[in-house]
Amino acid sequence: LASLIHDLSRLHYASGTDFDIVGLRLSLIEGWRETAPRKWASDNVFYSHRGGLAIWEYEQCLLDVIEATSHQSGAPEPAVGLIAHVPSFQKKMFNNRTIGALSIMAGFFGITSIYRTFPPSSQEIVMPSLFIIASAALMRTYRRMSPSPEIPFNLLG
Repeated sequence: LASLIHDLSRLHYASGTDFDIVGLRLSLIEGWRETAPRKWASDNVFYSHRGGLAIWEYEQCLLDVIEATSHQSGAPEPAVGLIAHVPSFQKKMFNNRTIGALSIMAGFFGITSIYRTFPPSSQEIVMPSLFIIASAALMRTYRRMSPSPEIPFNLLG
C-alpha cells in the first residue's frame, strides 16, 4: 500500500496535474480497504500514532533517495520534499503523545485511588471517577489527533 501511495505521489508530482492529491490518496485508500484482506486494511494499518501507513510511506521516500544516490540521478521528487517535512510531523506526533501520557496518568491515578480506598465510600469515589472520566476523554482526544493517512507529510503543517 505504501508503495502504491508513493507511486501515486510521484505520478501526481510528475504530471503537474491540478487534481487534489488528498482526494486521490483517499480514493486509493478506500479502494484498498474494500479489496485487501481484512488484516491488511484494519484501522491499525492506518493509525499514525502506532506507525502505520505514515512510517511505510517514509520508508518508500528513503528508498527513492537511496536509489537516486546510488544512480547519481539527482534528488527524487516528491520524496525529498516529503522527507523535508518529516521533522515537523515527528514534532507534532511527539506533542500528541503528551495527551496520551496524561490519559495514562489520569487512569492510573483513578484506578490506584479506588484500589487504596477499596471499598470506597460515596465521597471517596468522586475523585477517582473524575480521573477515570478525564482519562477516557484524553484518550479519545489523543486518538482524534492522529493525522489522517490520506494527507501527505507536506500538507500537515
